[in-house]
Amino acid sequence: MHAWGIARESAQAMEIIAEAKAMLNALDGRYRTTAIFALCNAKGDGDNIIIEGTTLPLLRQQHNSKARYNLCLSDFVSPHGDKIGLFTTSVEGTFGKEYANDDYKHLLAQTLADRLAEAAIEKTHQYVRTTLWGYAPEERLSPQELFSEKYQGIRPAVGYPSLPDQSLNFILDKLLGFQQVGVS
Repeated sequence: MHAWGIARESAQAMEIIAEAKAMLNALDGRYRTTAIFALCNAKGDGDNIIIEGTTLPLLRQQHNSKARYNLCLSDFVSPHGDKIGLFTTSVEGTFGKEYANDDYKHLLAQTLADRLAEAAIEKTHQYVRTTLWGYAPEERLSPQELFSEKYQGIRPAVGYPSLPDQSLNFILDKLLGFQQVGVS
């Protein structure tokens, strides 16, 4: 790519960031992020995690000739008993509805809602690590360190590569009660 192409893309990115910040400021106080979580008894059982008697079926990595092991999230949960956390977040209200007739602004509002929900779970996860579960009480990470996942533990989420099966949301809903935060 030529230098002029990079400069043009950089200018466009800065314009989008400015528009997103302006939209976020305009919407300030009109919406609320919420999160719910639970710390549950669990145990690994082959390719499954048994969470308080409910089976969460997982997928094992497919054969990779370069990998020595084909891991599954259940491999990180003791078969003898362990604790795991469950969570969901939402942005309450009809975020972006006021932009229904403007495709660009509607998409920007939806993107902001997604980022706000992600920020809510980041804050919730920090609270769980440092206070509630308390396995990292002295943790003081910068935003960049949080972004780089320098915290202790893992936080897989449905839809990401370690949990690609979206149907797991139905099982997690039964365990957590997503309707509490308006998720259906």
